[in-house]
Parts: sequence; C-alpha cells; structure tokens
Amino acid sequence: MIEAAAALLEGAGGSLPITSLNKALFYLDLLWLLTHGRTITESTYLGLPAGPVVAKYDKRVIAALEDAGVAQQDESEDGLTKPVCLTLVPQYAVLTPEQRQAASRIGRWAASRTPSTLSDYSHGNDGWKLAWDQGLGARLPAQKIDLRIALQQLTHTDDWLTEEPDADVSNIFSGADDEKGTPW
Repeated sequence: MIEAAAALLEGAGGSLPITSLNKALFYLDLLWLLTHGRTITESTYLGLPAGPVVAKYDKRVIAALEDAGVAQQDESEDGLTKPVCLTLVPQYAVLTPEQRQAASRIGRWAASRTPSTLSDYSHGNDGWKLAWDQGLGARLPAQKIDLRIALQQLTHTDDWLTEEPDADVSNIFSGADDEKGTPW
C-alpha cells in the first residue's frame, strides 16, 4: 500500500487531496485487476458517500505513509481536502516498473481533476452503487465493493450493442422465432 500510494503521489506532482488519493488507489487497483487479474494493493474498498474509500484508510494509508516517513497529511485552507504530501520518494522494493508507470499515469489523471469530480465519476461505478445501495444508502453498515462488478466501468462497450440494427439484422431477428409460444 505504501509504495502504491507513494507512486500515485509522485505521479501527481507530490500531493493529492485525500479524496483524490482514495479514488486514485481504487482506479489503480481496478486497472491492474483488469489487465493482470489481481489488484496491486489487495485493499478492500467501501461504498462511502464520497465514493470508494480504502477500508480503514486512516491507518492503512495515512498512518502507514507517515510512519514510513514517506508522506504526511496536511490541513487544507478549506478544512476538507486535507492533502497528502509526499515527503520522500521511497526505495521501491515491491512495485514493478510497470506498476509504477501505471500509478504515475493514474496519479496524473487524479491530479488533473477536483476531488468532487473524482467522487462524481466514482458514483457512476456499478460496484460502488451496489455497495452503497446495500449499505449506507439503506442505512446499514458500509459494504465492501465487489471489484469484479466495479471493473465494468473500465471496460468499453461494443458499438454493435447500442446501435440500431440494419435491415439484414432486423430480418434475422424477426425470422428467428416466429412461433407464438405457449402461455404458462
């Protein structure tokens, strides 16, 4: 977790608001799950109001970074964004160069957006929606996000699934089953 968060911060230019860092970790893990079949951080994400958040992020992200002397969380002028600032680039021992490159790219992406924009984007994630609806949205405890469902946001839809069928396809569909069927 420490190296992944540090690589994201490094890619973002050294600092990210805590909301943005949580979203960056989430999308880094989703990207890696999509392309490599597993996540980088092996973290659990919860469906919280601002979107996906690392479970116990205050200990697993903030405290871990501060204890390692790699980053610290500062107070922001608005009292909300609470930026996490890189204080030392770690000696990367766990992340591969490919993982660091992915983290750098996600860090730049997160840095180019506001925390509220990232939260809004994450609210479009089906994994978050399901966890929210079954948890805090239903006034129950926060639920874990199923990352396999969350992956759907990163996959591309084929145009043929949404485009209107041409005459040939319409004829095939209409002739495929011309029986009226049997009522139950």
